[in-house]
Amino acid sequence: MGQVSDGAVLDLAVLLFLIRSELGVLDFEGYIPETLAEGYSYLLFQYSQRVGANTADLGGIDPERIRKEEYFQLIKDATSIRQFWAWEFLVDYFGYRCRCDDDGIFRIEAPNSEFQKALRWGFIATSIQTTNFLAKADNEKAMSLRATGHALLKVMQAKGLVQKRENPHRWAFDFPGAEKLREFVKSEKYFREELTGLSQGAKELFVSIPTLENFEIGGVKIATLIRCQRLINLLRFAAGKFFASQIRTQAVTIAQSLIPVFSRVQLLSLLEFGSSRSEAERVLELLAWNREKAKVFDAMYQPLIEMNKDMFMVPMNMFGSADLVRNLLMLNEQRLSDGKSDPLGRLFKDVLSSATPHADCDRKYKFAGENGDIEKGDIDSIALIGTTLFIFECKNSLHPCSTFELRTSWDYMLHAQEQLDRFLRLWVQPEFRNLMSQKLDWDLSGVSEVVSCIVTGNRMFNGIRLGSHSVRSFYELGNFILDGAVIIFDQKVNLRTDGPLTAEALKKYIQSDLSHKKIFAALLRDDMKVNFGDTQVFAEDYHLDLATLAAEFGVPLPSEIHNSEE
Repeated sequence: MGQVSDGAVLDLAVLLFLIRSELGVLDFEGYIPETLAEGYSYLLFQYSQRVGANTADLGGIDPERIRKEEYFQLIKDATSIRQFWAWEFLVDYFGYRCRCDDDGIFRIEAPNSEFQKALRWGFIATSIQTTNFLAKADNEKAMSLRATGHALLKVMQAKGLVQKRENPHRWAFDFPGAEKLREFVKSEKYFREELTGLSQGAKELFVSIPTLENFEIGGVKIATLIRCQRLINLLRFAAGKFFASQIRTQAVTIAQSLIPVFSRVQLLSLLEFGSSRSEAERVLELLAWNREKAKVFDAMYQPLIEMNKDMFMVPMNMFGSADLVRNLLMLNEQRLSDGKSDPLGRLFKDVLSSATPHADCDRKYKFAGENGDIEKGDIDSIALIGTTLFIFECKNSLHPCSTFELRTSWDYMLHAQEQLDRFLRLWVQPEFRNLMSQKLDWDLSGVSEVVSCIVTGNRMFNGIRLGSHSVRSFYELGNFILDGAVIIFDQKVNLRTDGPLTAEALKKYIQSDLSHKKIFAALLRDDMKVNFGDTQVFAEDYHLDLATLAAEFGVPLPSEIHNSEE
């Protein structure tokens, strides 16, 4: 490892972001850029722990080792090790099984197929939601960052600001009219891609866009972070357009050009295009990975990589592609709510109020049981429809972006199960039913049954059961209550009869898995294969088969999808 170049391996990972962005190639030999970024992050962390900072990167990378694909093999190996860790976590934390066949092939298997399908569907559903936001954004009048970056390249070329430089042999880009560019970057008007991210972030975090804009992470408003990232995106789209036109003839030169290295002063000056000096200092503190201080490293979370006290590598495509808001909230363990007054229960109560006048939220109770022990609990949302009492535990956590981040969501699920189990256990006691009647000011004497459900703010674990409690996502369940329909390939599919929501319809949707049976039927077995030398590992996984999904919901498969699958 002592001869490995940090920059060279990072260079390869960034190249794949460029290829996807400008050439539309989604993966390379089965690897997506984010996966290789994880592998690189692990590799750099190990290097820094065992060797230290590699300032030799400042002199460029070895073209011959690029041609021989030595760097690519290295990052693939690191990615495989990261995947092994993920499997370890699944086995230890979620009860996955690892077994070895008679032929020496290892297999990682989920506790049951529904569990793994729910995980896979959570990531797929989030990806679909992002695609939908982007499609809507294409109709917005706001300018496009990508198109503006491409226009910036034309200005740079016209003014001779794209030049070849030596030591190492590379392309360099200078700014045209710095003051005008600064005004452009500091503008309060958002670009189309920024509006998309803000709108999606506000929806996922259950806040308004102004609230999200003004929320501070590490003393920096999110609006300021967006503007700092804006300059990076303009520059990467400009450079990316140029590199894409040259990549087939000048691949080695481009490889030397992908990762700019800045001094601290230069980097702060760049960040000041979108912020004040003091804000730029704080942004650098938030986004810079320090080898000596940090215990872990992920280049998508901290894309400013400190080589030494004064020099930083900046993988522009990683910086520009990163979901800074979500990643920094996760990294700094911050929430937009105070943790004691999460808005999800109140928001879901508002949804329930459209179906019944008997809806409430955040009801705490303290009850003395038969043995005299005091039991405390609370219900996030509760509704009475007819003679059926519905109780909901609403759990809101950031959408996980890796296997390791599933732990927070799962811990919330377990806490929700505990709350619902307690309520159902106490419900059989007349004194507890009387207590809840008093607290809610409802007549609960006629309740014939209680239906429980866990409502999640993100889409993970949607469709599984914890004990007797089904798990449903907030927006999916809310849409069923309000409209009773889902959209599949632009076709409206009714899941209940029109008109007011009935207790029987809601109960059936929660307990009978009306839509999830169809979705899970369309998730077909497609195991992940990873080689460790001569050893093969197959991990249980699934992909969404669009033809099966259309058939399950009784809608036609769009012709463009049908033709692409032939």
